[in-house]
Amino acid sequence: MGIKKGTYKFKKFLKNRAKSFAKRKSHFNDRKCMRLISKAKGLSYIHRPGRAYKKCIRKKEYKISIPQNFQLFENRSEVIPFLSDLLEYRLNHRVKTINLELQDIKFIDSGAICMLLCVVNHLALYQIRVQGDVPLDEKCKKVFIESGFLNYMKNEDGLPYQINSPNLIVKAGKNTTGNKNISMAIKKSMEFLLSTPRRYQPAYTVAMEICSNSVEHAYTSHAKNWLLSVHQNDNNTVTFTMTDTGQGILKTLKKKFKREIEKVILNKNDCDIVFSAFQRKYGSSTEEINRNRGLPCILDKFNNGYISKLKVITNNVYLDFENQTNNKILNKPFPGVLFSWVVNIDCINKFDNLN
Repeated sequence: MGIKKGTYKFKKFLKNRAKSFAKRKSHFNDRKCMRLISKAKGLSYIHRPGRAYKKCIRKKEYKISIPQNFQLFENRSEVIPFLSDLLEYRLNHRVKTINLELQDIKFIDSGAICMLLCVVNHLALYQIRVQGDVPLDEKCKKVFIESGFLNYMKNEDGLPYQINSPNLIVKAGKNTTGNKNISMAIKKSMEFLLSTPRRYQPAYTVAMEICSNSVEHAYTSHAKNWLLSVHQNDNNTVTFTMTDTGQGILKTLKKKFKREIEKVILNKNDCDIVFSAFQRKYGSSTEEINRNRGLPCILDKFNNGYISKLKVITNNVYLDFENQTNNKILNKPFPGVLFSWVVNIDCINKFDNLN
């Protein structure tokens, strides 16, 4: 008895469909293999680049000029918007490389360098490479190189720089506070001031409080990214700068302590809200003993004279604790926080005389 015509066609259909599935699976495996190879080489794999996929191809390079006066506190109106705009490149999936033009910089400080490196590290989380040259001005070049910035960058050959610098930048991207590294950095700074390494508890406490807040509250969707910079100044002082690119103090306060802020917000701006947090005006939503003590502890160290020239930049707020008439609402917010404080021999003597 012969096979029915309908049954033959159905078997042929199943056979052709099986061949089609096998061919699609083979092509899928080939593309997967090519994607893995391209990723290992640091390249983006684009299937069928001659078609509409060209829209997905990352541009090889963006050139960006840095403000000539690259001093964070002296030129806030230019430096902070520049760094905020630079950080926003993480939202552009077409960006692959950013080339910073640093040659024309005439003025520079450690705060701006520390914040720039923090932004560069954040962009690296999105596979965006940042590279550039060094300032032509000799003084700026000296500050830039001695800051320790280049120790976290790579040269044209893709190799890390090896710069022996009296200054330190302590970097971390983990869920830990890096107690040991912070302690060693502070000991080295004391050696510059006192000619012998020693612990200085107020500076260590301030750094750990800031770092703890960063680890606990600053990040929700990506890796931790905080930096501590220790810069030795010519006037026998040491400047500490600590920064992260998380949510910022103001955004965290408004999220966690909304009801408390609403009670005291009458006739107050964002500067007042952040400053009130340092004065322990807001309670803890978790009612844990160790909560909301970091900022008041930092203010206490400043009021006692153990640290000086305390400044804070967070979101759209700039606070100068030494001269509060300088407190400002920034035109362009920075999504994160920066603390800067100075330690000199007078600060150390005050602490030693009372302990």
